[in-house]
Amino acid sequence: MEQHGEKGIDGMRAEIATRMVRLHSEYYGKGPTRAKAHVMADEFKSIVEQATGRVVKAFLSETNLEADVSVEFFLLGEQRTDMRGFESEPTP
Repeated sequence: MEQHGEKGIDGMRAEIATRMVRLHSEYYGKGPTRAKAHVMADEFKSIVEQATGRVVKAFLSETNLEADVSVEFFLLGEQRTDMRGFESEPTP
């Protein structure tokens, strides 16, 4: 697997894990009791695309309340060549 920038695979994994935990906390609070799934899915995909530099072709999310487990699955596609959609616009 190619490295994205200076991060490498371990840096990408750490960034994804940190930002996913932050989003879960923001949307679920202390537990998965409520969610804004339509917005959250776009944000999850954006986090993974930014960290890996690759397009997310598919995103699947499943939560099992009885087992107290949640899984997010990302199917990655080709390398992104244009990351401008993720960068802030320069201020004049």
